[in-house]
Amino acid sequence: MQHYAQQYLSEEKVALTHLGEPLFAALAGAVLLHEALTPRTGLGGLLIFGAMVLAEVKLRGQARRPKPAKAPVPPIQNSTLTSLP
Repeated sequence: MQHYAQQYLSEEKVALTHLGEPLFAALAGAVLLHEALTPRTGLGGLLIFGAMVLAEVKLRGQARRPKPAKAPVPPIQNSTLTSLP
C-alpha cells in the first residue's frame, strides 16, 4: 500500500518518509528485542541520518532541478495474437 500511495507524492517527500525507516527499526529492535543502543550506535545513526537529510533537502538559493518530461508509452503490439487465424 505504501508504494501505491507514493506515486502521488513528490520524490523529495518519498525520500524523507524513507528516512524514518532505519530510526523506527532501531527503536523497535531496542524495545521488542532488547538490543543495546550505545552512544556510539546513536552517534553513527545520527550522522547517517543527517547526511541523508542534507542530500534530500533543498538549500536556500539552490536552483531546483526541472522534472524530466515523461515520454509517451507506445501501445504494446503482440505479433503472436495478431497472426492467429
